Amino acid sequence: MGQRIELIGQKAQLDVLRWDGRSSAVRVVRGPGGAGKSALLGQFAREARESGQIVLEVQCAHGQQPVWDAFRVLAILAAVRGSLKELGNDPEVIDSIDAVKRLCNPIAYASSWRRHILLSALSSLFVRIRARTTVVLLVDDADWMDHPLLALAAVHGAGHLVIASCSVSGTAAADLCAAAADVVLLEPLNDGEVEALARQITGAPIDPTVLRSLRESLGSLYGNPGTMVAVVADLLRRDRLVQVRGHLVVREPRTTLVLPAGHEMRTLVSLFAEPGRDLVLLAAGGFGFGLDDIPALASATERSALGYGQATDMLVSAGVLASGPSGVLTCPIPALVAGLVEESGGQVAVRELHRAVAQQLLDDDWRGVGWRVAVVNHLAAAGTAFPPRTDLVDLLLDDGIRELSDDPGQLVARRRAAWWHAGPGPVRDRLRAEICRLFVRAADYRGLAEFVDEVITVSQTLDTDEVEGLSRAAAFARLHLPAALPDRLRAAIEAGGAVPAPVELADRWLAGEPVDPFEIALSFTPDPSGGSGDSAGRVVAVGDGVVAEDVRSAWALRDLVPAFKAVFGAGYSVPAEGPIALYHTVLAAYADGDWDRALSSARQLELAASAADPVVLSAARLFSAEMCGWRGDDRQARGWLDAVPEDGAFPLLRAWVSAGLLYHAGDSGAACEQGWTAYRTWVSDQERSAQEPGAAQLLQRLATIAVEAGEQDVDRGEFAAAIASYGRYGPASQLETRLYVRGLLDRDVSAALSAERMIRTRGCRAGLVHAQLAVARVTDDPRQWLDRAYGTAKSIGAARLSAVVRRVMGNNGLVVPARRNRRPDMSDLEMRIIDLICEGRTNRQLASELQMSVKTVEKHLTKLFAKVGCRTRYGLVASTVGTGTGFAAS
Repeated sequence: MGQRIELIGQKAQLDVLRWDGRSSAVRVVRGPGGAGKSALLGQFAREARESGQIVLEVQCAHGQQPVWDAFRVLAILAAVRGSLKELGNDPEVIDSIDAVKRLCNPIAYASSWRRHILLSALSSLFVRIRARTTVVLLVDDADWMDHPLLALAAVHGAGHLVIASCSVSGTAAADLCAAAADVVLLEPLNDGEVEALARQITGAPIDPTVLRSLRESLGSLYGNPGTMVAVVADLLRRDRLVQVRGHLVVREPRTTLVLPAGHEMRTLVSLFAEPGRDLVLLAAGGFGFGLDDIPALASATERSALGYGQATDMLVSAGVLASGPSGVLTCPIPALVAGLVEESGGQVAVRELHRAVAQQLLDDDWRGVGWRVAVVNHLAAAGTAFPPRTDLVDLLLDDGIRELSDDPGQLVARRRAAWWHAGPGPVRDRLRAEICRLFVRAADYRGLAEFVDEVITVSQTLDTDEVEGLSRAAAFARLHLPAALPDRLRAAIEAGGAVPAPVELADRWLAGEPVDPFEIALSFTPDPSGGSGDSAGRVVAVGDGVVAEDVRSAWALRDLVPAFKAVFGAGYSVPAEGPIALYHTVLAAYADGDWDRALSSARQLELAASAADPVVLSAARLFSAEMCGWRGDDRQARGWLDAVPEDGAFPLLRAWVSAGLLYHAGDSGAACEQGWTAYRTWVSDQERSAQEPGAAQLLQRLATIAVEAGEQDVDRGEFAAAIASYGRYGPASQLETRLYVRGLLDRDVSAALSAERMIRTRGCRAGLVHAQLAVARVTDDPRQWLDRAYGTAKSIGAARLSAVVRRVMGNNGLVVPARRNRRPDMSDLEMRIIDLICEGRTNRQLASELQMSVKTVEKHLTKLFAKVGCRTRYGLVASTVGTGTGFAAS
């Protein structure tokens, strides 16, 4: 990292600091460590020198200044000497420098009188400089001086500009700010600025997962420039940033990032040695750490309770710890905890610390409500580090303790500890089933897999019922986070003869083999925990040989999530990681028009390619190519498409995408030829699926290209034959496609309107643009349909699709609406937000443009939805406020 990091997001602050050279002033730049104070002063110095000003720079916290030089006089003199040439080598100035230097020694600070003489000589020096010109004195970390105002007054009083930086706390900083004409407070960078800084450091576009990981891991430090630079550089060193399809993606984005050693927060904790580390690790355990538990911690570690108390006060004051109203300490910086855990030897040390505190609390035997809560929390956090005791089970299962949290993570940890202490028997069996259900409901499939492994490790033997229940749970976890079954469970399965249906299904699915949706219901009911859940109630969602249309459509693309939701209902939650979740997000975000999110998930899926179903990977690549094509990124689109073999899965889906890229390149003839060739091959193949993904999209695309190219007469017969065969073989979307094609080719307004309604109900935003264009092409009044299509295309950031709509508008003598309808209850900011949404900006881009946080943007959007009477961004675009055309939201 040898390059200089350019200033990010501080233009307004620079404007405050700029000086016309006429009137003297003291200005202060205030902010926490790493906020960019030095960068701001450095940028100001460069700009000031370029404008002809003389700048003297002084570093108070660094360098070789003697400890006794409390006013940093020697550093100021060195800065003046460095600018003598610019000062004209004035002999009087040189004499004054020598005079001040003679007075500046340890004796000068021995009495107030001698300090006064020293400061008077310094003042005389700057008066002589003022007789010739004015200078700017930049003092970084001025609050490291003793009484900084005394030294700075000698410069300011002589008529020069003084700009000093300081921290946000301390007496010296408060004094500086009170005396300053202007105080510039450095706020954290917003998402757009963090992204710009990360891209500057890495030299590559940043995937949204990078920002999400930084935000979640850094907590209160997110947006701190110094921290951003250090953490991103550490990610590069650890090889956790990987370039995928032109963007940098984080490996294992759900794993907390580490605050590097040497960061001031880690240095601060290290000042308190083991007590500081203990407090942070306990506070970050998911349960917090009560101030009332400090005596037990001190006894357990044989350290001073007073020392722990002092460390707590300092760490809370510095923002390392946060103290809640009930006296519970938490750590708002997960990356700091990750660094300390790494330094301490892993989670084993953390669990051992909780074990020691829990044991001390049990030995104290206080038995009050606060005691019970503390014991339960520390036992839950200690897990298997605490030797099993059956007398603790009732305490761990007592959810009636009012102070216990109902947080799902804490609940499953308490149940898991109760399972550990229960010992073999019916209570442990019941708890095993409940814990597995809780993991599924919380979408924690990594935790589910770890628990299954723990159960197998602890159990002396595995009976038939246990093998069945654990197989179900392990296979369910394996589908979501592909991993091998535990060896002991696999051995027990092989010893039993027949492979359980869930295991066999997971093996086939992960090998890319076909699986029937009914197998999900048959394999995973009762639920994946092995409990006695209501199988019939769950199967009925896909029972009687009838699969819901959304489940069937998703299944055709090998998206498991809708089937799991149909089978398990509220008992199933989509995870935040793993191939199943990532692929589902690609499809859902593509349909919703959130293409940034869809492409980000596709890149994450690429990173997990070795664990992903190869068929799923092909589909994700094809949808990514489609999105990049409409965005005008041909190189990326071609790269995604070329990664899918022509003879691979989803031939019609690939033909749909390939024809689209040829169409974008201006070769409509080749697009049609390639598309029809693929379709004819599919029709002649008797092995085809009853619902081939891509068939509907391909026929609709071919019809659109034919109309645009003026070839509808030539293709009419072939279209009629295609629709006839499609009607026989494609049950899912045959009506929508037949209506769409008939509407375009026969100029049938009723058919086009029906197709538009069906596509809108299905919820595919890009498809809706094409449907609205189809209506506009055949209706006598295209204006409202073109306006709707344009708003939707802009909102999903599809530049080429927007251009198509503009072209059709031009052909109809129309122009893009230039202004929005202003409602009396809409503020300028709200109208600006709507304008940006209509341009296709994401929430993150809105935050960057408007200089606010993403959460603030989300709050404004919530209010806007309520005002306009809609629930989505598309509703805003399609409303009278969004379009200025007066039609109702679609």
